[in-house]
Amino acid sequence: MSYDPPFAPESRKDERTLHDRVSRARKAREDAAARVADRYAKIKPDKRRWRVRDELEIRSDPSYVR
Repeated sequence: MSYDPPFAPESRKDERTLHDRVSRARKAREDAAARVADRYAKIKPDKRRWRVRDELEIRSDPSYVR
């Protein structure tokens, strides 16, 4: 995925006023917000179950003391 920064020096030569720059910055911010919203919408919830260890069988054997 290539990334083109919104404020490349070559693109500024066509802008004559501050209003043009502000509108381009606003559009870049809205586009970035849309990309972030799209990525968050595609996140699937984690349905895995955490397991610390297997269940233990506790035996009732008498202790052997010597």
